Amino acid sequence: MPSKKHFHHLTSSVRTSIDHMLSRSSSYRDITSLLGVAPSTISREVARNKLAIKDKSYAYQASPCANKKNCPHKKVESGFSNLQYCSKSCPNYIPAQCPKLTDPHGKKICNGCDQVRSCRFARYSYRYYETQVKSDSRISSRPTIRCTIDEFNYIDNLLYNLMKDKKQSIEQIYANYQNDISVFLSTIRNWFHKGLLKVN
Repeated sequence: MPSKKHFHHLTSSVRTSIDHMLSRSSSYRDITSLLGVAPSTISREVARNKLAIKDKSYAYQASPCANKKNCPHKKVESGFSNLQYCSKSCPNYIPAQCPKLTDPHGKKICNGCDQVRSCRFARYSYRYYETQVKSDSRISSRPTIRCTIDEFNYIDNLLYNLMKDKKQSIEQIYANYQNDISVFLSTIRNWFHKGLLKVN
């Protein structure tokens, strides 16, 4: 069976550790070094389960506009520009994104950022409790599965990685890994059509 490092099922305790380390601004490599899983496992976990931060105190404010510097709707009266009061009603309004979240090498979340409470950009966080509840809900909705949860999670992660990253079909994956898969091809197809897999 291929190394579990590539198809790792994260437990509640591991997710708690991820949350706490992200809050301390730890990098993905620092986290994976401690937990013993691949960096891609952590990045996919965070990307799949990040949540938008909703703060009522900032709900009335629009995010800064990406067209702020060259806005054709800019009005200047008595030397005062109302540009800073851009709103979603403006036809030229496009919400700008935080440079930290758009950094290709960044974490795409706001955990550990010291400006998150006052930031007006769209904000996202990883929270272990909500993530675990979501995971438990997915597991409990699988009454037709005829294998152990560990076997299912292995197959689920295997299909997700190879279908998303390698663009392989279910048939190709089954042919290459049938000695490691404990169910029939028809069963996997059935799971897929019922929407029980992450790759759906």
